[in-house]
Amino acid sequence: MMKWAQITVETSEEASAAIENYLFDQKANGVEIKTDPEKSDQTILIAYFPVSDLVGTRVINLRNFIKKLPSFGLSAENTEVHLKSVPTANWSENWRSAFPPLKIGKRIIIAPTWHRVEPSESDVLIRLNPGMAFGTGHHPTTQLSILLLEEVIKGGEIIADIGTGSGILAIVAAKLGAKKICAVDVDKKAVEIAGENFGHNSVEGVVDVKQMDRVTELNQKFHLIVANILTKVILPMIPQVPKYLKSGGHLILSGIMENEVYKVKTELIKNNFECLKTRQSNEWFAILARLKK
Repeated sequence: MMKWAQITVETSEEASAAIENYLFDQKANGVEIKTDPEKSDQTILIAYFPVSDLVGTRVINLRNFIKKLPSFGLSAENTEVHLKSVPTANWSENWRSAFPPLKIGKRIIIAPTWHRVEPSESDVLIRLNPGMAFGTGHHPTTQLSILLLEEVIKGGEIIADIGTGSGILAIVAAKLGAKKICAVDVDKKAVEIAGENFGHNSVEGVVDVKQMDRVTELNQKFHLIVANILTKVILPMIPQVPKYLKSGGHLILSGIMENEVYKVKTELIKNNFECLKTRQSNEWFAILARLKK
């Protein structure tokens, strides 16, 4: 029986999103996320790779990446990395069991493609293939973004999703009634995966996905811009956003740590935004703002 390399990372919640994204970038076949209710500040990431001569190098590179996280303002002091091999059947079963259908807010249900789900008439079902790109619906930053999208979208909006990852937020926006969504990501692989997920959800006619390095490459104005990314990317982006928002347009920012909220709000106010709402899940925050008319 073929064996797989299981890399387990025990880290802080604030560093977990960056490490999860890194593991996907390194072509992990799946990433399982576990939390301990008694340790709300700790997250366990379990990634699976084919056993090969590259496993040792992957672990070394991962540890080097983790050492750099404090320079991005992310705490990773007590992070531990462990490696072991597991049979194919075991990892596949364990990984799939880590992604049960998930209900977020009043109507949104996120379900892996292999789960059979019978939604009610009012439910909005989103199908994803977890383990392909960051954005499974299980991370607090994604959930906070979805909750705010559910509040803001009334139908017929033109929306930009910055750092689309798996495409989950663009899919939610489309299913909630947005007229057109421009989904962008700097990562070529994420763009490909998002395109596949748009197909799973039959929204490819509503969502236009592009590889893009910066907000300034957008070429139109939007009713709403959503960005679930790190604060170090959000802050320099805020002064550029008004140019691409319609008067009175909304901005949803997620991926913000508690000690960064004041700095983000200050930058928003400085750039003619009104902060309407702040949502919190553990250490993570999301902000809903509106461009003043």
